[in-house]
Amino acid sequence: MNNERSKYFFFWFIENYSYCWHKNREKLTSPNFTIDELEGRIWKLHLYQRGDNDEDEGHISLYLVRSEQDDGPENVSIKFKLLFLAADGSAICSGETEYEFKRGKGYGYRKFLKMDEILLRRNSNYLPEDILAVRCKIWKGEGKLQNIGQSSAGSRIRAEKNSFLLIVDKFSTRQSNAKQTIKIPSHLKNGRFITCSLYLTEEKMIMIEMVLADTKEILCKCEFSLLDQSGNVIECGGTDNRYDAAKKASIYWPYLLQGRQF
Repeated sequence: MNNERSKYFFFWFIENYSYCWHKNREKLTSPNFTIDELEGRIWKLHLYQRGDNDEDEGHISLYLVRSEQDDGPENVSIKFKLLFLAADGSAICSGETEYEFKRGKGYGYRKFLKMDEILLRRNSNYLPEDILAVRCKIWKGEGKLQNIGQSSAGSRIRAEKNSFLLIVDKFSTRQSNAKQTIKIPSHLKNGRFITCSLYLTEEKMIMIEMVLADTKEILCKCEFSLLDQSGNVIECGGTDNRYDAAKKASIYWPYLLQGRQF
């Protein structure tokens, strides 16, 4: 092993990444991956979408971590490289270093990449089909390459999608701020319902109000449309909270009537 070089690749695919709800200091953990050719055999990745401490907020933090269950030597020195893959398979952001890992300890990059860079500016390049691809390359030794291996694993951010129709009778004659409310059930077995209310303000604004029954869940993205008297669909826009640091359990969306009849 001393005169041989071993190389290993681990690919981690995170589905629905833009719906990642983790706050600052909260992490995503990859499945463990095992490298038999190295003294330190069991590894994983930690990704903090909004940074792993207050100073890193607004950045993605990314670390390679040696498992506490690894039964190898107390200290293992390796070289490793972490990177995000673009839609064409090229490396977009990467970091390479050498570190001596103790069991249960990790090392990496507190400010690997700005959060806005991946979610807003280059969404189509970084997140094809809303999947973030992370690659970890680990190698040891300087001699002739003798061993090479790779594995992959996936994680999925749970995101429930739903649609509904809210019918308001005699809308044009309703009093201001008189709410019409329905409950939207979840498709999931243990999911909570959403309350949707619609009402007309004194300023002739149609107000749409969405509230989650369980404040532990998050309203990420909503799109609204109205039907006029002729059945034509009027796109009203919507709201997207996926990139906010704060978790939201309610959404309020105003729409100006602008002389339309309903």
